[in-house]
Parts: sequence; C-alpha cells; structure tokens
Amino acid sequence: GIPRNPMINAGALVIADLLLEHCGDPLESLTDLLGQLAGEPIRIDPDVAAAEEATSQRNRAMGNLMASFGNLTNDIDAVLDVYNRQCAITMTARQIARSVRFLADDGVDPASGLSILSGSLARRVMAVMLTCGTYDAAGDFAFSVGLPCKSGVAGGILAVAPDHSGICVWSPPLDVAGNSVAGRVALHELTDRLELSIF
Repeated sequence: GIPRNPMINAGALVIADLLLEHCGDPLESLTDLLGQLAGEPIRIDPDVAAAEEATSQRNRAMGNLMASFGNLTNDIDAVLDVYNRQCAITMTARQIARSVRFLADDGVDPASGLSILSGSLARRVMAVMLTCGTYDAAGDFAFSVGLPCKSGVAGGILAVAPDHSGICVWSPPLDVAGNSVAGRVALHELTDRLELSIF
C-alpha cells in the first residue's frame, strides 16, 4: 500500500505530495536545483504541461486510490499540478548529464562542491535506477549497458557511471517497453568501449 519507487507513476505522485509538504514553491525549488546542477536556467514548457494535464486521467485515478489509503496528504489537484508540470521540464541532453553528476560523485556536485545527497543515499538512488529505471527492460539494461539508468517517454535516457560521469542520450523512437531504441544501443556501445559497466 505504500509506493516506495519514485521511478514509477505512483511513487512520483508521492514525491510530488512530499514536495508540496516541504517546499514553499515545489516547482521553483526543483527547477532552481536542476539549474544549479546543470549550470544553466531550466524552464517548464507550458504546452507540454497542458498536454500532460489533458491526459492525466490514469494518474488522477491512481492518486485518488492512493489518497484513500492515506498515501497522499495534499489535495489531488495540487499533487497532479506539480506532477504534470515537473513532467514538462525542458532540458537538453547536456543539461541532464550535468545534473546527475552528483550521483557519480557520492552525492556531491563536482562543479560546486555542494553536497546534494549523502554517499549512502546516492548509492540507493542508483540502485533503484538500475533495478527500476527503464520500466520492464531494467534487467536487459543491466545486462547490456551495466549502469544505473532512467528513461523517459520523450526518448531520453540518463545513466550514471559511478566515480566517472553523468551521461544522457536522446532519440525519440521507443521500444515496446518505452525506452529509446537508438539510445539503448548508444549506451551499450559507450559503456562497452569505455569499459564503464559496473559489472
């Protein structure tokens, strides 16, 4: 009854609820942090946010079910607004790669020296990414790529090479699991040639 995986919609809704609890303006806090990590301002695309809102029936149903079990504390409309708009954050592949470098560096942003997470929590985030970040293909990604990854339905895949780098690839055509076809091949080639696999 308690979603613990932020890499799937139910867990992401809980994260949106928690952001509402702990941040005066959750989206400003999120885009400010991402901008600091990426080294450039980050914005939300209002057209994409509106499209997310127009097709959020399943997330609304899920949120209402979760609220009935006490898993959400804020109004479902407020939670969905944060969720839908954070789904509309616009970033380049370079910005995404830069924004996850802190995971590769035991939770510390190498550009600023700012501690984002403890080393232990950074490793836990990467463990969830490795086991759940690419939907039903997580096992295949672990085998062929060998890095913690998180994919998105826009065709991007971010990966973390521990003690090395943040990586992002992007190509819109998706496979049946919802992951970028070309992006997966590119990550396999990159990790193979640079011997980055954690295995």
